[in-house]
Amino acid sequence: MKRIAVVYAETKPNMPARLAELRAWIDEMGWTARYLTTAVSDPQEVAGSELVVVLGGDGTFLHAARLAMAEEIPILGVDLGRLGFLSEVAFNDIPEAFARLQEGDYGIEDRAMMRISAHRDELLLGEFTALNDGVITKGAYARLVELATYVDGHFLTTYSADGLIIATPTGSTAYALSAGGPLLTPDLPVFELAPICPHSLSARPIVISDQRCIRVVVEGPEGLDLYLSADGQEGTTVRLGDSILFERSKHRARLVKVGRIDFFTRLQTKLQWGASRRSPQTLSGVRWEESGVE
Repeated sequence: MKRIAVVYAETKPNMPARLAELRAWIDEMGWTARYLTTAVSDPQEVAGSELVVVLGGDGTFLHAARLAMAEEIPILGVDLGRLGFLSEVAFNDIPEAFARLQEGDYGIEDRAMMRISAHRDELLLGEFTALNDGVITKGAYARLVELATYVDGHFLTTYSADGLIIATPTGSTAYALSAGGPLLTPDLPVFELAPICPHSLSARPIVISDQRCIRVVVEGPEGLDLYLSADGQEGTTVRLGDSILFERSKHRARLVKVGRIDFFTRLQTKLQWGASRRSPQTLSGVRWEESGVE
C-alpha cells in the first residue's frame, strides 16, 4: 500500500491538529496521501488510491463512500468521539491500524448500496447512489403526503404520512431506526421501508428482498413540492405524479476491518445497551485469520 486519500470534516473540533498528527503517521509509513474536505464531490479526486481514510462522523463516511464506489476503494473510518456506527478505529489507534494494513492483517466487509432515480413522465429528474437510505419527505409543510408504493409492479399500499424511508441494512441504524424500523445485520440482502409518522397505526415497517424494485408514486397533496434525498446529502424536489425507483446498486462500499468488532458489539456500545463495557476500538491481540471477514 502506497497511495491513500484522506476525507475529513473540516468543521470537527481540533481538525488541524489531528491532520498534522495523521500526516506524521502517514509519512512514517512511507505512504503518499491526498487530503480532501467533504466539499469535494468528484470521484476522480480519489482515483488510483488504495485506501480512503475518513476523519469525521457517519455523514463524512457516507460522502467518502460515494467517492470511492466507482473503483471500490476500501474505506477505513476513524471514530472522533460521537455515535459513528461506520467508524472502525479510534483516532489514537490509527498507527496500529496502519501497521496491520501494511502487514495484510485486516479484513474487508462489503456493504450493499442503493440506486435511486426520480422520474417525471419521460424526464429523469435525478439519479443517486446511497449507502444508508433514500427518503421522501414533505419538508416544513404541516400536511400529510400520499405515497403509493409498488414492489415489482405489485401495489403494496398508499402511505399517508410525513414521509417514507427506504433503507439498506447499513441504514437501518440511522433514520429508519428513529422511525421505528427494525435493526438489520449488514449482510442481509434486503431493503427496509419505514413510514415517517404514518396517519394509520396499521402502517408498519416492512422488509423485502433487495432483488426487487420499489416504485413510489407521489399522489398528493397537489401543489406541494416534496423532497427526495439520498443519504441526506443529495437530492431533488418531486411533486404530484412523479415516481421514484429504488433498486440495489451495482456499486458497493468496502469497509476495512482491523479489529474484532462485530455488529452486535457495535450495537451494545453505540446504543449503550450495557451488555459490554469494553472499548469497541481495541485492536491489540486480534489477528484477522481468527475472524470470518473476507
